[in-house]
Amino acid sequence: MTNFAAALVAKDKVLVGNADAFNNKMARIRNAGAEEIQCVFDFDATISKHKHNGETAASCHTALEKTLGEEKFSEMVELRNKFIKIEFDPSLTAEEKSPHMTTWWSTAHKKIVEHNVQKSTIQESVRNSAIHIRENEAEFFKLLEASFSLHS
Repeated sequence: MTNFAAALVAKDKVLVGNADAFNNKMARIRNAGAEEIQCVFDFDATISKHKHNGETAASCHTALEKTLGEEKFSEMVELRNKFIKIEFDPSLTAEEKSPHMTTWWSTAHKKIVEHNVQKSTIQESVRNSAIHIRENEAEFFKLLEASFSLHS
């Protein structure tokens, strides 16, 4: 089995909290094949713009959250309101924020998975969203696609 965690950490750009768990997940992803993978990025507007023409734009998670129904969407808003304060608290270090951010995204992902979001729902949510991708992100997705092609 490839040691994905060690390869990433060796690049001095990635921190991996639990290398064994990470390696197991990466092996399952690789073994599943490209046909079984759905990549959901942009929890916090990393790939998408936070603002577009002066208006708050949606992230991919925001678009998915809106498909969950009113009650679950309200839960997601509560989660965001709780953790966004921590994310932008200037008195906390990155190390202090990190466990809270992990709790935030893992809880949000769990709620989306529990809702059993289908591929057609994802496609519809993107079509109906206010997502605006940052410049040059198409290149990132081309690299991702090429990477999966190389490892399939």
